[in-house]
Amino acid sequence: MLSLPEQALLTEACRSLPVRKSFEVTNNYVLNMLSMALDFQLRQRTVDAAFAHFKQNHRYRSHRRLRDLAESFDNTKKGNLGLARTLWNNNMWTRAQFLRCF
Repeated sequence: MLSLPEQALLTEACRSLPVRKSFEVTNNYVLNMLSMALDFQLRQRTVDAAFAHFKQNHRYRSHRRLRDLAESFDNTKKGNLGLARTLWNNNMWTRAQFLRCF
């Protein structure tokens, strides 16, 4: 476990790290959750398109609203495919299934 002085040193060192150009800092809880479900082992273009669709078509900012949307689809391959198409306009049903775990 880090001591408070060590935490302060680590925090200060991290502030000097460059931010990736493709990395978008957001205070939107829902977008951060979607990022956890989408932004690993996918092409950046695919992730960007999914986020663009979500931002254009949805205004969710709470976990409850996102969960309510997910629960309106069956937790099956077919239901998760519908959820993925609704959220991201793509067929990544396994990512929609993974999102339900949050």
